[in-house]
Amino acid sequence: MSGRFLIPFLCLALLQSAFATTYEKGQPIPVFYNKIFSHLTHIPYTYASLPFICPPHTQDNRKQSRQSSFLILDQDLLGDRLVQSNYEVTALENVECKTLCTQSWSIEDAIRAKELIDKDYQVEWRLDGLPGATATYTNEVDLRAYRVGFPLGQIINDRPIINNHVTFNILYAAIPDDPNRIHIVGFEVYPDSTTNGECKHAKVDYERQQVTERKMDVTFTYSVRWTESTIVTPAKRWDTYIIPPDPKLHAYALINSAIIVLALIGTIAIIWFKTLRKDAPVHSDESELKIHDDFEDIIGWRLIHRDVFRRPIYGGLLAPVLGTGVQLLTAFAFAVGCVQSGFCHPARSGPLIAWFIIASIPAA
Repeated sequence: MSGRFLIPFLCLALLQSAFATTYEKGQPIPVFYNKIFSHLTHIPYTYASLPFICPPHTQDNRKQSRQSSFLILDQDLLGDRLVQSNYEVTALENVECKTLCTQSWSIEDAIRAKELIDKDYQVEWRLDGLPGATATYTNEVDLRAYRVGFPLGQIINDRPIINNHVTFNILYAAIPDDPNRIHIVGFEVYPDSTTNGECKHAKVDYERQQVTERKMDVTFTYSVRWTESTIVTPAKRWDTYIIPPDPKLHAYALINSAIIVLALIGTIAIIWFKTLRKDAPVHSDESELKIHDDFEDIIGWRLIHRDVFRRPIYGGLLAPVLGTGVQLLTAFAFAVGCVQSGFCHPARSGPLIAWFIIASIPAA
């Protein structure tokens, strides 16, 4: 294959499809650990590297160093580190309460967990490519809006609490021809804090797992709930991760732009009108200045001819600059086309960033 066709194919490999995968009833679906992040600091951490959580699917994944590759360039830029977890999720099978593991915490583990909770770190997991999120509802908008991640813990009465229980609410859309085949259209994670592995609470003010600077055993549990969605479709499952803009803001912006355009048109019209009024007396006496005007025209055209056909000082930069602009414009147009066709989605910025970087290499 020619080298000029290699880069486009590599870039196409980066643009992973935003469409959902088809699962059959009873098929296991892996849940991936990703990272923890905080809006109070710019330092993310790999979730699987935390010493106080349940280990990943294989113990070796905790210390395994990932090799860098251009195919996961977007993950490197966004700080994503996907490691398969031990959460057992099966298509269309609910789980009331299941213990994942019981982890023995040392004093150092408790101190580390307390520090991360104080800094309001959020946990991000993935299922079928969708990041786990918490949903919010409003009376004005029927669709749910997602906030990616869930809190690692919380502060209640000045005491740090670890969220050691999660409820997976997985939204799915069944295929009309075969109800046993589904598409996952939403992955909601709702955290909670419990003690002794008790998922159900008899009262509202129940006991939560506190984080104290001493040795302790923490039990991690989870529940799985499958909910059929008739609103979100597989092709639009990423739309809930983007907050829809207010139509009033678009109207105000349009009115503002129209006022600016009218003001500029009026200014140019006034300047043009005044210029024409000043030029009228000058051109009224053309017979007396005919020879002078002809001489100025000849000299002026010679000057223009000399300036146009003179080689500029940095003329060699014209072709590289033009080629770079065409390359970047082509990459941008291709990315916009992928978004408009639904192959990519603005909420999945990673593949688009990787595509634009790789596609911009020839421009350099």
